[in-house]
Amino acid sequence: YKPTTANKVLAALRGTLKAAWRLELVDAETYHRAADVVAVRGSSAPAGRELTPGEIRALLDACGADPSPAGVRDAAILALLYGAGLRRAEGVRLDLAHLEPEGANAGRITVHGKGNKAAFAYARGNSLLVLRAWLLRRGDAPGALLL
Repeated sequence: YKPTTANKVLAALRGTLKAAWRLELVDAETYHRAADVVAVRGSSAPAGRELTPGEIRALLDACGADPSPAGVRDAAILALLYGAGLRRAEGVRLDLAHLEPEGANAGRITVHGKGNKAAFAYARGNSLLVLRAWLLRRGDAPGALLL
């Protein structure tokens, strides 16, 4: 098993042992001895792979070939995820108010990431141009950035 899988199994075992102790099916010493199993250490390579610039270009070309608003929107999604380095969940949570498309902070995105911590990401260059094209199609109505 991978270390994460083994540790999930150990956590389930510890929970079962604790329930058995609370139900007085095992004494405290037996519970503590059985639950005192060290977590499995180790690491594994992250899943997935990085897209090549050619693959990103092909995706953006496919978006550009779509004349519907979805084509521009999908290009904006790629600009946010790849160009600004956002996670999927961060992109989904974005509102129009989180993006500064113009001015001194053009391209700054207020991101509410893991643990609802606020941080800034930046869309620069072509990513910002793609986002501006989406904003022209989307309009300025408040709400979700990606409809």
